[in-house]
Amino acid sequence: MKNEESVGCVMIYEHVSDDGEQQVWGNPKRKKERDLFLLMQSPRGDWNFVKGHREYGESDEETLRREVYEETGLRKFKILGFVGNIRYSFLDKAGRSIKKEVSFYLALSDTTEVTLSSEHIKFKWAEYKDAIGALSFVQSISILNKAVKMKNGNRC
Repeated sequence: MKNEESVGCVMIYEHVSDDGEQQVWGNPKRKKERDLFLLMQSPRGDWNFVKGHREYGESDEETLRREVYEETGLRKFKILGFVGNIRYSFLDKAGRSIKKEVSFYLALSDTTEVTLSSEHIKFKWAEYKDAIGALSFVQSISILNKAVKMKNGNRC
């Protein structure tokens, strides 16, 4: 059995709006409305997070930054921390058994503008409940829940 390592992220965009009040410094207050989570749809039809294979010699951060850029066109985002790992097995196109481990991080984007790569057929920014309903794998839902707890300051 072949082993593979990948790195992915739960990418969050914090949607905010002006509430019309002025702060002491003259800047409008920003009111957080909701978090939006970036989901990607594969050609097979499943919805998941951005993730991809580690290239030889890459660190988790290097892999994550490269994969996010390749799959979404996003260059500027903040990595907030490690969320957790998932493990699964699958058969590759040649019918060989592959054992895979994916390390997930929590990341924050300052934009929703995505340039979709050829690896995916659609993307969407989804609110939490919609993301839970859209994600195709139970382990991905678990990672989303851990990421939300982490972002809210709770231990996973």
